[in-house]
Amino acid sequence: MNMNENEELRDRISNSVSPDAIELPEYLVAQAAKSKTKRQIGFNQLRVGLGSLAFGSLALVGAFVLPSAMAPQPLFTMGAAAQGGQTMASAESAPADAKIGMIWPGYVQYNHISDGLSDETGKGHVYQAQLVGTADDLLARLMKEFKIDGEIKKDEWSTELAPSYTVQTKSDAGVESYLNVYWAGTGAWYFSSWDSSKWACTTTPSDGTKEQDSAQVCEQPEPQPELIPSEQEMADYAAKLFSRLGTKLNASDFKVYRDSWGGSATADLTLEGEPLPLSVSVGWDAWGNLANASGHSFTLVDRGEFKTVSATDAVSRIKEGRWYGSAPSSFYNTGATVRTMVDPAVTSDVAVEPAPGETAATEEAPTPQVVDLKINKSQTAMLGVWDAAGGFWLVPGHLLYNDQGWFDSIISLEEGVIELPKYEEVMPMIEPGATAKDG
Repeated sequence: MNMNENEELRDRISNSVSPDAIELPEYLVAQAAKSKTKRQIGFNQLRVGLGSLAFGSLALVGAFVLPSAMAPQPLFTMGAAAQGGQTMASAESAPADAKIGMIWPGYVQYNHISDGLSDETGKGHVYQAQLVGTADDLLARLMKEFKIDGEIKKDEWSTELAPSYTVQTKSDAGVESYLNVYWAGTGAWYFSSWDSSKWACTTTPSDGTKEQDSAQVCEQPEPQPELIPSEQEMADYAAKLFSRLGTKLNASDFKVYRDSWGGSATADLTLEGEPLPLSVSVGWDAWGNLANASGHSFTLVDRGEFKTVSATDAVSRIKEGRWYGSAPSSFYNTGATVRTMVDPAVTSDVAVEPAPGETAATEEAPTPQVVDLKINKSQTAMLGVWDAAGGFWLVPGHLLYNDQGWFDSIISLEEGVIELPKYEEVMPMIEPGATAKDG
């Protein structure tokens, strides 16, 4: 290359940077590091009381004009199951003026009205769950922990992208055990054990002569609550169990329930003190035996910090139905129900075929009941979503409470950071547990 060519190339490079160039969006800058390994957040960090995590920030030096072919790509594509409905809030979390159970069940259309919500935008981190180790390693640890010795089988619904494995055993004494590992997303696992001999039924002929007159008698076994661990013993056991399995938790992190028929200890995982829509649990039967346990095997990878919309702007996303994420269980009680989509035919009149020679009546579309919902309270939270490939992500969101007593968990990321599932019209919904208004 001669001197003139060098000079020409230098000029072209210099002229390619313009002070009037368009600044790149922040999520594109963050995505520039997607191919690099970032700090992974393991179970040792997923608990209350940990020190803050220091993540490096990315800075853009200069502003460059990129052709449209290099437009930013979404972090991931949400799965179609992301479409969802509202969640009934607990009495404690509902606004003081909430009118619980005042909506008549039926074909209802909701008019969402922002009432005093904040217009302030913000920023939030996005985290991707990555599996730890292998399914074989996890199965081996769990089988050793729960003393299961059986054949590992792939489930019928198992796929290459989402393998699912099960081990089932039955002892000579009648104790049956079940262990399942779903090796996708968060590496969720579940264990259960029960003594089937305690629920055995006997068949006794009613008159001793005819087999068809026989009756099956199943006696309910008597519980022995004195054998059930105390609440403190449950919490201590749960903390030690999950610590052995890689999830560092304190006994004080567990919510404990106990009655004469058993007990349980459950804890939400947390990140920097914030609850996550993921939990672990242990349960006992009426005779003090370990009855079930569930957990996960994953780490969190920080995929960057991104701009978020205000609570006011998030209200418009409710009706669209594609911006829903799973809220942490600590934001609602265990008896909460999720609004479900229903087919309009459920609440519409059934069409009747006309008799020969008669003219069919014109079928009229059902008239919905229009209900105004005032969204008058919001709270930020980390929401869980699944991508189209079966992966699990944590994203920032708003919990939008209304004056009828439930909330919508809406993703607050700006458009373009993630790709939404294709829009499908949201069908009319029936409010669960609603009662007729008196009078």
